[in-house]
Amino acid sequence: LHFGIINIAIAVDITLLSLSLPTTSILRLTESPTADRSAMELDMPSTAATLGVSVPVLRFLLCFVATIPISLLWRIVPNSLPKHIYSAFTGIVLCYLSFGASWNIHLLVSMIVGYFSMLLYRPKCGIVAFFGVMGYLIGW
Repeated sequence: LHFGIINIAIAVDITLLSLSLPTTSILRLTESPTADRSAMELDMPSTAATLGVSVPVLRFLLCFVATIPISLLWRIVPNSLPKHIYSAFTGIVLCYLSFGASWNIHLLVSMIVGYFSMLLYRPKCGIVAFFGVMGYLIGW
């Protein structure tokens, strides 16, 4: 299972690095230039230019790599409810850092559709949630 996840991660990284698409409205993030940067702050534009990707793609890749230590910490969280809270919190934070504040509404809509599909029609909730969320995202 771990090797399959690593292979998928490498394929996603290669695909994202090979695309080198310009920043689109989906991945647009606002940047506020500051005059005094700390020594430890990552210089996103120059790092992204060195890698040949845009700044939003670099932010996504950094959050993607951050999921490894986050998932290791998940293993030490006790019980079911704290694990659900930890997963929801870290997922929302990573989504916000990757895509910005506007994508949190899409995350919320996806969660609500999934929840109500399980609540109203549990036997086929996966199919209902898939078509409901994909229909929403395609229509958006």
